[in-house]
Amino acid sequence: MKKIAVLSGDGVGPEVTTAAVSVLKALTGDIDMISADCGYECYKRTGESLPVSTLEIIDECDAVLMGGITIPTDDRSFRNPITEIERRMRLELNIRRIESIIPELSSIDIDATFIRNASDDVNVTEINDIDSVDVTRSYLYSEMDRTFIASREYAERNDSKTILFAHEGDPASEMESMSIESFHRCMVGTSMSSDDVSIPELASRILTKPNTIDTVISYNPFSDVLSEMVAKLTGGTYLVPCATINRTRGLFRPLHGSNPDLAGYNATNPTASLRCAAMMLDFLGYKDEGNKLWEAIRSAYKRGFRTPDVGGGTGTYGFIEQIVKICENPN
Repeated sequence: MKKIAVLSGDGVGPEVTTAAVSVLKALTGDIDMISADCGYECYKRTGESLPVSTLEIIDECDAVLMGGITIPTDDRSFRNPITEIERRMRLELNIRRIESIIPELSSIDIDATFIRNASDDVNVTEINDIDSVDVTRSYLYSEMDRTFIASREYAERNDSKTILFAHEGDPASEMESMSIESFHRCMVGTSMSSDDVSIPELASRILTKPNTIDTVISYNPFSDVLSEMVAKLTGGTYLVPCATINRTRGLFRPLHGSNPDLAGYNATNPTASLRCAAMMLDFLGYKDEGNKLWEAIRSAYKRGFRTPDVGGGTGTYGFIEQIVKICENPN
């Protein structure tokens, strides 16, 4: 039996994670879901954003399903639990899947997955004066290979047809040349079509030929900027699931934040959390159940069930009721 740690988080987090849990219970009865505490509200109560008791639960689980976390800007002692959990679980890839599930709200027609290294952050070094910085990246050659191989395996498991590596396009960069060489070497033998493109070229393709984009590997800040841009073009972050995984374990959370001002109004869109649950089911080996949930979400939108943020009048819990009904009777 698979075990999932459910961390509701802050703000609207409890609403959307409760929604996802109710659907998971309707889809499968052999997943053990264990609730645990973390986040800013936990920090205010206990002095810890991620208690030891929560870490012990996470250590026993195959996956973590998480809500949004409020990050205070005026308290430097607050630790971001997401970062801590990713390190604790030794997660490797950050994945965002973005799909045009509401055509009339989408500026582009796309179904794409954006992947980057989970620990990928730029190093910024100040030079010359306060307005001049040098942005550099430093990776072990073996780490490049691990990222590309893990990305290839994920894409193949999810039936991707094409995979792109998006880079800065600097011909003078030795690091960039090494990355491109590593990517092509790691793609040898795959049945997917593979290529490398510059960030500007990829941005142009997204806007002009979005249905040709499938799986994209890049690094920060470009991967997050591009994926958030595409999210805005397809209806917003409340539709987008995010996962951080290694080969056996994963953390699944919506792309949107905690938005505490919306909590308690039964108006929050739970789609991102539901799609997180679908990604998690796929990842844990419940592919049929995951596909059923993906299709139920698409079907609900086609039937006109929508929360206020996407032009409808269905509440959070009403939307969940419809998803459960469709899962039980797809026709």
